[in-house]
Amino acid sequence: MNKQLPITVLLVDDSQITLSIIEKTIRIAGFPIKAIFHASNGHEAYDIVNTRKIDLVISDIIMPVMTGVELVNKLKANGYTKKLRIIVISSEGSKTKIEELKANGISGFLRKPFKPEDVKELIKRVMWGQDERRV
Repeated sequence: MNKQLPITVLLVDDSQITLSIIEKTIRIAGFPIKAIFHASNGHEAYDIVNTRKIDLVISDIIMPVMTGVELVNKLKANGYTKKLRIIVISSEGSKTKIEELKANGISGFLRKPFKPEDVKELIKRVMWGQDERRV
C-alpha cells in the first residue's frame, strides 16, 4: 500500500464494541489513516460528514435516531457527499435491503458477524481497487 494518500474514516454504529473492532482492524491492517471518527447514529454521522472531510464511511443499518439506510439516502442526495464511499456492515441483511442500499450507491456490504480479514479486503477494494483474494 505504498504511495496512497492518508484517508479519514467515519465509523457509524450504536455498538461501541463493533466500533472498536472495526477501528482496530483498520489500524492493524496498516492503511494510511489520517483520522478515524465515531458516530453512534446517522444523525451524528451526517453532522460529522458536513464538518470534516471524510473519505470513507463504514456504517451499520440498525441504529437509533437515524438509521444507516436514512444516512445513505441523505448522503447520496447531497451534491457535496454524493460520491462519498460508503461500506455498510450490518446484521440486517435481507436481500431487499441490500439491493436498496446498492441502488442508492453504497460501495460494499458485509454481514455481521464479520471477520476482520473481510473488513480489510473490502476497504482495500473500495478505496484502492485492491483485493488480494482476486490475485
